[in-house]
Amino acid sequence: MSDPADNAQRTRRTFSGSYERAVDPKGRFNLPFRHRRGGEAAQDDYVVTPGVDGSLSIYPVETWDVVFQVAKDDADTAQMQANIRHISANTFDITPDKQGRVMVPVPALESVGIGKRVLVVGMGDHLELWDTDVYTVHQEKNMRPDADYMRRYFF
Repeated sequence: MSDPADNAQRTRRTFSGSYERAVDPKGRFNLPFRHRRGGEAAQDDYVVTPGVDGSLSIYPVETWDVVFQVAKDDADTAQMQANIRHISANTFDITPDKQGRVMVPVPALESVGIGKRVLVVGMGDHLELWDTDVYTVHQEKNMRPDADYMRRYFF
């Protein structure tokens, strides 16, 4: 029997780059082509969940299953359990249609200020969804990466 974490690791892609997309009134927008999988429908399942710093996150479902289980297993205080409950209650399954569009519930988009435009940012194992203005302000405040971090992981 295979370990789900091993399977998630084998199928994981690295999401990188940033892409601005139009959002229609139903909350649909195109995922960047390079981040679509194609192939079997089960492989195209994603989860949208509250993110950090005023964003939403999109995880491939198999990655989300591992991330969520680890967080749930570590929830040993009432506050951590409340966090899990909040995240779980505000998480939605999405699947791209034939045109590569995903539909995120409009209230979820509105909760982080996303209206007619969305910025899709690759974060390695997942994507973040940002309102472009919120992202710009956030980046201006946090523009310079920590030099020790950069040396440790990238040089």
